[in-house]
Amino acid sequence: MLNFTWRCSYDILFPIHCADSLVWGGNGFETSSTKKLLGQFSLVLANPPFGSKIVALSGKARSNFELAYKWRISKKTGRYEKQSDFANNPPPQVLFVERCISLLKEGGRLGIVLPESVLSNPNHRHVVQYILDHTTPIAIIGMPESLFKTSGKGGTHTKVCLIVLEKRRATHDHQIFMAEAKWCGHDSRAKGIAKDDLPAIIDKFRDFRAGQALIPSRFGYAVPLKNIKNNILAPRFHDPSAANLINNLCGTHTLYKISDLVADGILSLSTGDEVGKLAYGSGTIPFVRTSDISGWEIKVDPKHLVDRETYLKFARKQDVREGDILMVRDGTYLIGTCAFVSQYDTEIVYQSHIYKIRVNPNNLFDNYLLLAVLSSQPVVAQIKSMSFTQDIIDTLGDRIYDIILPIPNSLERRKEISSMVKKVIEDRVEARELARKARLAVTEP
Repeated sequence: MLNFTWRCSYDILFPIHCADSLVWGGNGFETSSTKKLLGQFSLVLANPPFGSKIVALSGKARSNFELAYKWRISKKTGRYEKQSDFANNPPPQVLFVERCISLLKEGGRLGIVLPESVLSNPNHRHVVQYILDHTTPIAIIGMPESLFKTSGKGGTHTKVCLIVLEKRRATHDHQIFMAEAKWCGHDSRAKGIAKDDLPAIIDKFRDFRAGQALIPSRFGYAVPLKNIKNNILAPRFHDPSAANLINNLCGTHTLYKISDLVADGILSLSTGDEVGKLAYGSGTIPFVRTSDISGWEIKVDPKHLVDRETYLKFARKQDVREGDILMVRDGTYLIGTCAFVSQYDTEIVYQSHIYKIRVNPNNLFDNYLLLAVLSSQPVVAQIKSMSFTQDIIDTLGDRIYDIILPIPNSLERRKEISSMVKKVIEDRVEARELARKARLAVTEP
């Protein structure tokens, strides 16, 4: 149920109606003059409710929405096609996309707040296809997570985007204005702060609409519509800064896509497993979680140790070896954090939210150099831009295969970096083992 003040194309102001805007009825709305104006509005503004637990529609009302059905990609056309059966509780934000577009006349504009996941999550690619089939994106602005956070446990940390769409067919050379706001004028407790990126973004957008060339920054950059791939519209995914960092290295580095390195057998990737909370504290073998990975080290939490039976259940599949690299796959702030598996860390079980990356014998780089490359600014920027929200946490998902690794062309530089990392790892391992021996020595006779 949402309250709307409608202004139709005839510029007649209608009263506020308290009704179900998805069902398009209720509370006497059926007799309203506004009821007949579906598809005739020149402007719609909406901040719809969102959440997977909200039941937005049920019963026959779902049949009025294409996005209430399941969609599957066609191997023949590469496009998503609507199926005959309904989706299981389609999120309200998805249904409101279709409802708001249905309200517009040709050339009408929609300003809507949507979770970034709608524009980036692989599960919602059919929604983006629907948007691109029926409208032309004018502007998409990513907002900080603190936008809807109020105080304490109030509000939500959901990252959202402000989206402006126009109901018209896009021209071949159309460009979308995108930006990524870091600050919104208040902190996570709704306390006002001096930092606010929105005025600068608005100025950039006005310049863009006036036909002025943009100097790309997080306050605004133009993305050609033809460059949109895999139905991803999230601004941070298209932020040019990550690509610029990589492109600036073309003269001194060779750029390798992880998917190509895996295909050539140079890298091997896998993910871990979940043991269940009942296994915690049952033994002496570490169960490594995302929070245990920090500063290239595995920092074991003694509360999450498992017994040998649990370890043996996963040991063969996980096949952890000295020199492997563990990298956080899921989590709001830790994605991309790496740890080196030392000789003392091989007897572990690692979590499903973690990648295990192994460098196989090759002439390009070793595991020490790879650890440095994965932690470098150009790669960290890519990881940040490629991460997306899935359920309640962020994830890199399979997009890890699209990451570009910059490997120095200079053999001497590669050896130098590898030696530096190796020394760091060996010194830390030695210090950690010495600390372990000191603790044991306390109780020795």
